Amino acid sequence: MKKFVPILLVSLLAGCKTTAPLNGYAIDKEHNRILFGKGVGFLNQKVVSKPLVNADFASFESINHLGYAKDKNFVYYHGKTVAFADPTTFEHLDGKYYADKNHVYLNARVVKGASPQDIKLLEVSDWSWDNNYALSQGKVIINHGAKNFTPCAIDSFRVLGDEQFSKDKHCVFYNGIKIEGADAKSFRTKSRSYAYDKNNAYYKSEKITGINHKQLKVLRLDYARDKQHVFYQGKLINNANVKDFRVIPLNSDFAKDNVHAYFKGQVIKGAKPKELKVTFLSDFSQNKTQCFLKTEPADCQTKKTLATNQTEQNSSPNTSILDGIDLSRVNSPTQRTAAIGKAVDNIFKINSQQLSHYNDKLEEIFTKRKEELEGQYLTPKKASNIDLRQLPSSYNFYLMSAATPRKVIHYEFKGIEGETAKFALHSSRVLGAMFEHRTLNGKVLKRSEQVLTTAINYHFSPFECMTDLGGCSHTKQSEKSTTSVVRTAEFNIEYQDGLWLKTSANYPDKQDVYLFDNYGFVVVHAIKIKGKLSKLWLRFNDNQESKKDS
Repeated sequence: MKKFVPILLVSLLAGCKTTAPLNGYAIDKEHNRILFGKGVGFLNQKVVSKPLVNADFASFESINHLGYAKDKNFVYYHGKTVAFADPTTFEHLDGKYYADKNHVYLNARVVKGASPQDIKLLEVSDWSWDNNYALSQGKVIINHGAKNFTPCAIDSFRVLGDEQFSKDKHCVFYNGIKIEGADAKSFRTKSRSYAYDKNNAYYKSEKITGINHKQLKVLRLDYARDKQHVFYQGKLINNANVKDFRVIPLNSDFAKDNVHAYFKGQVIKGAKPKELKVTFLSDFSQNKTQCFLKTEPADCQTKKTLATNQTEQNSSPNTSILDGIDLSRVNSPTQRTAAIGKAVDNIFKINSQQLSHYNDKLEEIFTKRKEELEGQYLTPKKASNIDLRQLPSSYNFYLMSAATPRKVIHYEFKGIEGETAKFALHSSRVLGAMFEHRTLNGKVLKRSEQVLTTAINYHFSPFECMTDLGGCSHTKQSEKSTTSVVRTAEFNIEYQDGLWLKTSANYPDKQDVYLFDNYGFVVVHAIKIKGKLSKLWLRFNDNQESKKDS
């Protein structure tokens, strides 16, 4: 491993306010805190210095100019904590790769299946959209390890071109998938998706039928041709005029010849190719008198297909964030403000629609999660025997809100300190990390910082007596004023077939429903108002969004 020289990044100007550079850190001695320079705006037009929550002022140091730093508790990447990273042994390998005594990291995420004691990097790329390859423990690892595979001959394995294709002396792969029948010796790439050998042409891992592989020419992105045919994603576009076929540069999903206009290889019904106008990063196009969404005629005002408009007269539409927003007409500050306001309104509508969807499936969700736990969920008898000293050192999980935009909090067990169990709570919405302490029998103790509860930064917040049946007192200390105010609320806790129900006389219309694992940590938390779902938190155990309840 390469050794790095720690650089303590200090931004202290006599008589001036301490500020942090873009994606960099500064030490604010006056307030004993660490600041991070967060870019605001589409192009980071403005830099705002934000404090890191719970950063250790005395031990903090910057690792390099790429946004990495550390203190005695955490490793930081662009101001956010890196889960599992050990700051004492954390160091740079090469390119975007780092390692500590336990894990290898790429872009501050653990590379699954990679050992820091046995790691060889291949074709390390500085471009975030490219694949990064490594060899470890006899396997090829792509990016974060979701596609680990064993090549046919690892000693001759190498990466080709733009890092989508790879091969060894016997076999050829696309993104870790073996291309059956490909000739490794003659295999050559044409683009990120197209390649050929002495016998065939290929789109990604599939052989293209009906093409002269010796004449393969990539037009742009997913379009290609030979002298007689045009293909999209390796599929023949029937009756396309090869001589006149052109991909539209502004938006490469669209193409045209002298007869038809195309969207992703399909004919746009009724479109006149000579008049067709497209918009960057949009599925919408138009002629002088007609508009289209993907391949279908559309209303020029609503930008929805005519069939969709007709259907929506008798049904409730599904909202998208860009509904009612024409990006091509967002130019002035007033228009931008209006567009942002409309997008926020759409987010609240989407949230309401999603919660309505989950409300109808809530009983099914609880039943399914209980089945997945195979009986290992908390009951009143088990609640009296919780011992967090039995937690495995690798214990961690994610909580995801079912709302839009979704919030994810990553719980990481940090060990036992005296008579308490300590957890770090990582979130993409918080610079630094939050802590949660519990007694060894599972009771939640006061956190070391104020919980964020705004609409944007809502943080899941358990209360101190979730598993006490009957009457329960929940004490909360408010620090919003100069004088701390302690408020105590009375709740009633009931248990019904794996579920814990919390109600309060002060809020008779509200009910919290919990499903816990054996250690008393949330698996599902639903908040109902007047019987309808108001908020929902779901647990999953991998760094991927759970699809089991969707």
